[in-house]
This record gives sequence, C-alpha cells and structure tokens, in this order.
Amino acid sequence: MVNSLSTEPGAKEAQAVMAKLVSFADSARDRFIVMAAFQNGLSASDLAALKIGDYPLEPWMGFETASGHVGKCRYGVSTPETCGYLMAYLEKREGQVGEPLLVGKRGVFLDVKEVNKVLKGVIHRSGLDRIRGFSAKCLQRGFEATLRCSENYARVLDILLS
Repeated sequence: MVNSLSTEPGAKEAQAVMAKLVSFADSARDRFIVMAAFQNGLSASDLAALKIGDYPLEPWMGFETASGHVGKCRYGVSTPETCGYLMAYLEKREGQVGEPLLVGKRGVFLDVKEVNKVLKGVIHRSGLDRIRGFSAKCLQRGFEATLRCSENYARVLDILLS
C-alpha cells in the first residue's frame, strides 16, 4: 500500500500508485482518463479536447493532439494498458471519428470541469489526496523513470523523435 510519495518517485513507486489509482476508477472511461493523464501528462483540458480517433488504439504509436487549454501541440506514445482501457470504453461508446471522445452516462460530452471531477474523485477514493506533495507531475516523472528502466524506452524515444 502506498502511504507516502516522494516528489521524484522511482519506477516501482510510480507503478504502485498507478495500480492503486486504476483500481479505484469506476469504469473503462475513467481508467483511460487516469492512465492518459498520468502516463502521457495530459491535463483535464487536453483530455476534454480529445476527439474519437485522436488517441491511437494500437500500443506504442506516437500521437499528437492540440492542448485544450493553450492550443499548443502535445506529443505522446500510446501504451498497451491505456489502449486496452480506451478500446473497452469505445465498445460501449457510440460515436464517429471526430466527435468528442469523453461522454458522461447521459451522453453529454465531458468538459474540463467534469474531467477534473473524475480525476479528483479517483484520487480521493484511493486516499492519495491525503499524501502531501501528490501531483500528476510527480507520477509522470515516475512513469518516465519506469520507461528508462524498461526495454521499451528506446522504442518510445524513437517514436517521439521521428
């Protein structure tokens, strides 16, 4: 169980925190939101701006999306877990390529406020909001540490730099 978190978590610590967060997400949509936010560094506004087709369904694919908040491009690499959650979500979500990706239970598109509500809810249910210094940024650095320690690091760098 994760009871404390350094501002520069190592790979194992970041993986444990991610596993805990995902276990408290209510749906495949929420698991996708958590994974995309923390593994790709996407903010709530970036996530709210995603359209169907923006995030690749195949793992280890590079992608580019405009930031929902400031309009600058963000680059990322799809991961197997995140792709799996997205595919599970899209099996239930009806829609066409180019439509907003994230919708609520009543079919209303999620705005920044609603995406933040999902993220904060998962963090609260997991108990991680009680840890001083907990942030998406420190988890993103932990994921980067995980990549550096894995055999996929060279693949990710190649995708991002090509």
